[in-house]
Amino acid sequence: MFSQLVTLDQRLSSQWALSASPTSPYGALRPVMKLLEFSGHGVPWIAIPLLLFVTSDDNYVLQYNVNLLCALLFDLAVVGIVKGIVRRPRPVCNVDDMFLTVAVDNFSFPSGHCTRAGMVAWIYIITFDPGWIPYMAAVSWSLCIALSRVMLGRHHFTDIVCGLFIGYLQALIVCYFWLNIEICQNIKQFLLFKSITTEL
Repeated sequence: MFSQLVTLDQRLSSQWALSASPTSPYGALRPVMKLLEFSGHGVPWIAIPLLLFVTSDDNYVLQYNVNLLCALLFDLAVVGIVKGIVRRPRPVCNVDDMFLTVAVDNFSFPSGHCTRAGMVAWIYIITFDPGWIPYMAAVSWSLCIALSRVMLGRHHFTDIVCGLFIGYLQALIVCYFWLNIEICQNIKQFLLFKSITTEL
């Protein structure tokens, strides 16, 4: 039964890999899929909060970015551990041209882009409680990233579905342990003081 489900998952994923290469049926959409891929990549998502953490004097900006950085590091740890345990190969149609990858990225389950996109979207929804338009925009962005992973041939359907679910669970955990402003200020002071004393 399990092997039949895996075979079905692989077959459907292969059929939906419509932008896996420039010669694929929807190869013309590949640049759009790659742009979506970059929008969910870990490098910009870690670099921007890190920059704001160092440069911003606003306490609420500091608090949000400290919690977001903790969430992103938590996500990297979870995805790295699960991928290392499951070790599912990527679809055979995948073109190995992803931006800044590490060894564990050779594995497919779960989709790290989907865990990250799902987590970030739900953290935004839970912490800001936005109106319907921002809510739908956040959810749509995460779903578009998930679809792009299959269309690029990067992942199977189960990789993205489980990735989005894991991202949702991570968001609940992060929001439950949300750090207050005082703790975030102490973290910044400790890290910057340690950095200054190291330089001296």
